[in-house]
Amino acid sequence: MPTINYARTIIASGAILVEWSNLANGDDGQWFVLTSTNWSDRSIDPAGDFGGGTLTIQGTNESGTPAASPPTLNDPQGNPLTFTVRRLETILETSVQIRPVLAGGAAGAVTVRLLLMARQGT
Repeated sequence: MPTINYARTIIASGAILVEWSNLANGDDGQWFVLTSTNWSDRSIDPAGDFGGGTLTIQGTNESGTPAASPPTLNDPQGNPLTFTVRRLETILETSVQIRPVLAGGAAGAVTVRLLLMARQGT
């Protein structure tokens, strides 16, 4: 399972965009370490050719290399962050690390964008 590196872009004061490009079936994203506790607003936007595959957003509070089977993160309603089509979702949990994993089907060329917004007034 190849690991796809992310690109990080500062898009405004207090906002960054993390992007994993062109994930295919069996790929996982490089773990992104959230180095600040100020990222209070987090949303995920996967888009592309899911090809019957499922994209899962995982997170962990472990430092370094996480153990096998990290937990799946959830949306604010408590639903697992798994995607078979494009939709924009808020991430409920705050975790030290986060990554996407794409599995199944003939998925290819899925790009995952994670938006992090800093807490205001801190």
